[in-house]
Amino acid sequence: MSHVACPLCGCSVPQGRFPLEGPVDDISLLEFRGLGRRKGFEVKARRSALDDSTLCEKIALRAMEISRFLMADVPGRTSGTEAELEVLRADLSETERMNQALKRRVAAEAGQRRGRDREIKQLREAATEAERMFSSLESSARSLLASLGPVLDKCEYVAMDDPTFADDYQEAVDRMETVRSVLSQDSNET
Repeated sequence: MSHVACPLCGCSVPQGRFPLEGPVDDISLLEFRGLGRRKGFEVKARRSALDDSTLCEKIALRAMEISRFLMADVPGRTSGTEAELEVLRADLSETERMNQALKRRVAAEAGQRRGRDREIKQLREAATEAERMFSSLESSARSLLASLGPVLDKCEYVAMDDPTFADDYQEAVDRMETVRSVLSQDSNET
């Protein structure tokens, strides 16, 4: 015989690869996608099944049945209460280990959530501060434009008399118009 039928799931596994070795720290749910005709499959997504209490309960109950069956049929062992107690102790320790793993995972996710909440709060505060600064800057620009209007009107007379001053005057007027148009666009958008 070259394969073993897994008593937990019923899948046939080569004897050399059964049982899997190493610690069991998660139960994974896999989603596969086809690679094309005769090219096989690959894992598309993987997530933990520890959040699915129904599935975990089914696995735990099946594992307990397998343990009871094996303990009852082991030669030289008493098959009654002592074997059942041993199975229950093993089940309890495994359940406690799984419970601790879940607690660690929940604590880690809670810490990540607190970190994200802190970042969101900082971003909101920065946005509020930027909005306040923009509002202050906008009001300063409006008052500057209001005070520059009469000054530029007076400068227009000087520019007519002195041609060297005319270019500087025109540049100042153009800049003032640019600022006015930007401010009017911003007030239209809000």
